[in-house]
Amino acid sequence: DVLCTVPEQEQALTEFYRVIKPDGILLMNLPALDWLKGQHDSAVNILRRYTPTGLKSLLTQHGFGIEKMTFANSFLLPFTASYRIISGLLPAGRNGPRSDVFLPPRPVNSVLRRVMGLESHVIRRTNLPIGMSLLAVARKPMGVGNRSHL
Repeated sequence: DVLCTVPEQEQALTEFYRVIKPDGILLMNLPALDWLKGQHDSAVNILRRYTPTGLKSLLTQHGFGIEKMTFANSFLLPFTASYRIISGLLPAGRNGPRSDVFLPPRPVNSVLRRVMGLESHVIRRTNLPIGMSLLAVARKPMGVGNRSHL
């Protein structure tokens, strides 16, 4: 969840590779798709969003093998995308950009948790074709020391 907020992305990936043991795993949950960029991104300092092709290239350039990559937060994408598009047409408030993420009322949150639980079961069996987030499981190969791959 941090790579998207780090200006020195290449340096961060080099350091991830250095500190992960051989055969160790790097688990990433990153914002996806530039067209979903909104006030939330500015409010929480998200510098970039990712695509599967771009993230795969970035990880393999740094020596990682990809074990799984899939979109996530897919089932709620139509609602969030609609909101982000509409809110993108409106000016930011007096206090600057604001996050659109909030804890909904308990009954709504219960439904959302079930939707996300269903999605997590689907992701275990297949990759989702689109979503608000991109999940990646990358592995540092066995028998590789802590040298940089840049």
